[in-house]
Amino acid sequence: MKTEKVYAKALIDLNSDFVPKDLELLKNTFEQSSELSDIMNNPTVSSNIKKELINDIFKTSVNPQIINFLEILTDKKRFSLLNGIIDEYNNYVDEIKNIERVKVVSAINLSEERKKQIENKLQTRLNKSIIADYEIDKSIIAGLVIKIGDDVIDTSVKNKLDNLSI
Repeated sequence: MKTEKVYAKALIDLNSDFVPKDLELLKNTFEQSSELSDIMNNPTVSSNIKKELINDIFKTSVNPQIINFLEILTDKKRFSLLNGIIDEYNNYVDEIKNIERVKVVSAINLSEERKKQIENKLQTRLNKSIIADYEIDKSIIAGLVIKIGDDVIDTSVKNKLDNLSI
């Protein structure tokens, strides 16, 4: 099992409401502060300094169990895995809640009604709740490209033109 999955499973086992909120806060904080990320991932900075930093920044906004988790990652020199752990945690939560995340690419902005139709059709087809992320890509000309995990449903005009054999 991948290391990120092992840590994500430990977070799932906490079975607490604070975990998703705290992980989202951590992810956003480290994405917005490359300086903080650099310090936390720098092997020349001591674990004690890193743990002090974690406590100073997060002690009032994050559950103590999550702070302890960050300290463990720091001690084991695995802090660089944090984003992967958060992604794996979210995958576990989606699996538990029977949610499928899909990406829908269209050439134009879709109406809310059309988005709802697409989501309903996918929900019926996959027998899962759908969370769709919509993107516009004018290069597909018309139609849709739907990405579900590693699968792609490509009904775009661009794909049909590319596959014409003349």
